[in-house]
Amino acid sequence: MATFLKHTACPRCGSKDNLAVYDDGSAFCFGCRYTERPNRPSFVVDRPLKPASTTPDDVVQEYPQHVLDWLVKYDITLQELIERKVYYSPRKDQLIFTWWNDNSCILWQARNFSKKAKVKCFTSGNHHDMLLIYKSQEIKK
Repeated sequence: MATFLKHTACPRCGSKDNLAVYDDGSAFCFGCRYTERPNRPSFVVDRPLKPASTTPDDVVQEYPQHVLDWLVKYDITLQELIERKVYYSPRKDQLIFTWWNDNSCILWQARNFSKKAKVKCFTSGNHHDMLLIYKSQEIKK
């Protein structure tokens, strides 16, 4: 059984102290239930995936300062955003992370920055059958 090390910020919901980090490299957010399991093999879907719903029609790879400031907290660089096909919707004030299968976007998740948004994150696509790993990083003890 893993031993608890510390509480830290959650990369999904942005909570400052809901992510519990354990000595085996795993982590769990008590707020949004985000889970990291870096010591396990990645999950591969062996059946056809449904295409994701269409992303907002105004997506660009230009990011406003308030989004870049938020990304600094998680050590995500501008180069990573571009390489990993992360987009921004000015109309909805959303940062949109995408997952691809060949040339098709199979899933996307938006992080809302708008104060009018009812939820912090929104996911579109068949995410119930997948383990989403966007960026793995070494957890420092």
